[in-house]
Amino acid sequence: MRSIDLSLYADRLAGEAASLAARIEREHGRLRQAAIERAARGALTPFAVERLEALGLLRTHSDPVALAELEKTLDALEALEAWVEEALARGPGVGARDGPPLRLAQPEACASAVPRRGVSATSSPPSAS
Repeated sequence: MRSIDLSLYADRLAGEAASLAARIEREHGRLRQAAIERAARGALTPFAVERLEALGLLRTHSDPVALAELEKTLDALEALEAWVEEALARGPGVGARDGPPLRLAQPEACASAVPRRGVSATSSPPSAS
């Protein structure tokens, strides 16, 4: 594998990890807010609770199972990030731990993108004289 490919992949994984971490933090916040709302329900009158619910308050929903799944996904993603970082540290031509180095297929250049002999990529078009 080329180190540039691994580096680009590592950047993508870092972005995914940051996104997952933000989702996890939002879910933690919902859990905390739901706990506060449960405590408030017990301290408020039924009329106050009813009015607050009508306004859309005291309705925070949290999902501990979803939070656990997000955390497991982040753990797996971090394991993949560690593997990629280790592959980067080992240098070019590295890949799978057990077996020959994994190499990514390199796309062949398009024939139309390869300058023909004697033609410069910066040459001007022929004049109309």
